[in-house]
Amino acid sequence: MLAHATFGMAFVAVIVQARLAAFDRSLEEAALDLGARPWKVLLVITLPLIAPSLITGWLLAFTLSLDDLVIASFVSGPASTTLPMVIFSSVRLGVSRRSMPGDDLRRRRLVPGPDRILAHAAAQQGRRPGRAKNFAASPAGR
Repeated sequence: MLAHATFGMAFVAVIVQARLAAFDRSLEEAALDLGARPWKVLLVITLPLIAPSLITGWLLAFTLSLDDLVIASFVSGPASTTLPMVIFSSVRLGVSRRSMPGDDLRRRRLVPGPDRILAHAAAQQGRRPGRAKNFAASPAGR
């Protein structure tokens, strides 16, 4: 897992470094001159300005990590599996309906599936036919 994160961090570092090269340091200096503490400057000024590059770097690293199945299989231990390995094994072995995440919880009725939610909403709508009035047509909505 650490090697996988280190591999993706190189892409993030390049993108954030490009954003920091065009960064206007006078904004930070002005905030410090006006009495802001360094942590406040980091959170209020610096982080919002580099946030798009951080998000872009994260998306690129995540996308490339899905593509790096060979690296993931070599750097993972025998007891750990990464997301690319799970996806590859599901594609190779086939995805069965019983192995979908959350199915065991839906069978035990702990988490309702979309079909049960829609059936419940339809039953509630049928029980109270007078509740679905237009708000603008009611006397209180005028």
